[in-house]
Amino acid sequence: MSNACGASSISASAVSFHRVSMKTEFHQGKNYSVAVLMKRDRFVVKVPRNVFLATSSSGKYSCGQSPFEITFSSKQPFRDEKFGKSIADKLKTVVTNWQSDIQARRWCQRECVKWKDDVQEKWLRGNERKRKYVHGDTDNFFFMVQVPRFLEKPVQHITIKFPSEGTKKRQKTSSSIDNRPRDLYMYIPKALVPSLRNRKRVKVGQYSENWIHFLREHLQYVVDRWTKLEDAQKWCQGLAKKFVKLVRRYFDEMRKRKECKFWEIKKSEIPVDPSYVRKEYFPKDVKTGSGLFCTKEGAHKIYFGGEKMGITERILRSEENRVTKVQGWYQVQVHPEDENLVDVPTTESTNCGVVHHAFIVNHRSENPTHDLVIEKLEGKYIACLVPHNGHVTTVGEEFCFNYGYERSKNVPTKE
Repeated sequence: MSNACGASSISASAVSFHRVSMKTEFHQGKNYSVAVLMKRDRFVVKVPRNVFLATSSSGKYSCGQSPFEITFSSKQPFRDEKFGKSIADKLKTVVTNWQSDIQARRWCQRECVKWKDDVQEKWLRGNERKRKYVHGDTDNFFFMVQVPRFLEKPVQHITIKFPSEGTKKRQKTSSSIDNRPRDLYMYIPKALVPSLRNRKRVKVGQYSENWIHFLREHLQYVVDRWTKLEDAQKWCQGLAKKFVKLVRRYFDEMRKRKECKFWEIKKSEIPVDPSYVRKEYFPKDVKTGSGLFCTKEGAHKIYFGGEKMGITERILRSEENRVTKVQGWYQVQVHPEDENLVDVPTTESTNCGVVHHAFIVNHRSENPTHDLVIEKLEGKYIACLVPHNGHVTTVGEEFCFNYGYERSKNVPTKE
């Protein structure tokens, strides 16, 4: 594989109706051909099975003896030959960046679903601007978040899209009304809201690219925390609306303060520290969760905020005033002379899954990217993660710091 600065040797110029192939160039190990083709009236990306031997079966992303497939929508405008060309061009960029089969496998496991949604979303927006197709259900699609496979029924998705409109109604609607801003909705499948007769619909507001990406990121964080069907149903039935409200408040506050978003939330790549499990700082059944990743290279500071959004609270710990067990895993000291003054996510925040991004940074005792310090900002003490020895974090690198639990005072929690 050519390096990031070199020219790509993969050719995906003219897409045929049936197939466009491109070959990997790993620095080590066997190379494979990845293809874009039409299958059952839809575009499909096929990756050889050996590239992703560790990838588990999940819905349309099949394993076993068959190639790994990424399937796109069969509706218009996603059946256009030019869309296949667009898929091939974007896949070319991905494959060019693969340096080894391990990197390719990681992409198949963790990133391909979001990549597919992004490709469809950008194509759809381009078509909407050009007004080159008849409005239908496909122009309602924005993204889907796949629910874990603990459901017995076929794989379900939580979808964010515009509500569908009847064809006759659309034909009668004037062009001026057609151009009015429309609200997007979160559609939750019936299997996750058994108390309702049909799927649940939650308004998420009008479309903007930054807002939709922010919403999807936090929704994926919520879904990744579910371990059983009851977790999903509890959230979908009682917390979905509050989740949207808190995420929107979070997004608006960042925009108001003109904060530069140099991070994204994804599945963590940092292994759980076994010493912290042995010492019971972490639960015995703890698993690798989400983490915070760099999207813009730099020596970034990460402040523990969230009080103005109502997703973080400041607590003076004592025997009478204790944090909850869940808050105890997140608490961070915020005064240089009083270790009992801490910031923690609110109970509502952890229940809904809208946790300030600084609290999502994972623990690593060796070679951390950041160190925890206390700074004074706008006349108030605040915890902050600063680059370790001036470390410049690169794009795609996961932020981390040494939690230092062994140096902390042990204060009992409420439970």
